[in-house]
Amino acid sequence: MKKRMLFSLLALTVILGVSCDKVPVEYIEYTPGEVVVLMVDYTTNRFMGGYTVPVEFIGGDFGLEADYNSPGDFGDVTIYEKETGTKLFAGDIIWMGRGERTFPEEILPAKEFARTSKSSSPELERFYPVENGWTDGDDDEINKVWKSVKNLDIVHQAIENAPNTDVYMYLYRRSVGVGDPADWYWLIFIRG
Repeated sequence: MKKRMLFSLLALTVILGVSCDKVPVEYIEYTPGEVVVLMVDYTTNRFMGGYTVPVEFIGGDFGLEADYNSPGDFGDVTIYEKETGTKLFAGDIIWMGRGERTFPEEILPAKEFARTSKSSSPELERFYPVENGWTDGDDDEINKVWKSVKNLDIVHQAIENAPNTDVYMYLYRRSVGVGDPADWYWLIFIRG
């Protein structure tokens, strides 16, 4: 009786384990009119995840502005879409510490972004820094960061929807002073 019960329990565990492996992954979908925000680790250029923000575009060009409060001890940055004032990102900046992202509350992990065999790469002239974030980058730096996201399906769809869109990049240095670059990450903003 004990052997039969043990065998049944083992069989049930195997069946449940196998069925869990076959759960389909749901990937984030792109919707026209959203700003796609992607995060890439500064030191490894590894794609970390991202999110989308719906924006009611009135017309005109896509542009970003940053409300940057320099950290004496504590500072912060909030990035808005210029035309509409829609908040796209916010985070603390701490002198000799490490700030945290305050908006959005959660991001989707990298595994929730489908990859495609198509590669989308706007012309380098279409990449812009967000003020107070990154101004000293060069084409090689842009290419290294872009390489980690250019095969994401959501990037391809956004750029296909708006082929002449500008791409904005911001280096979120959440630890400054004796900051640790391992705490920093790139934010890439794409209007589709």
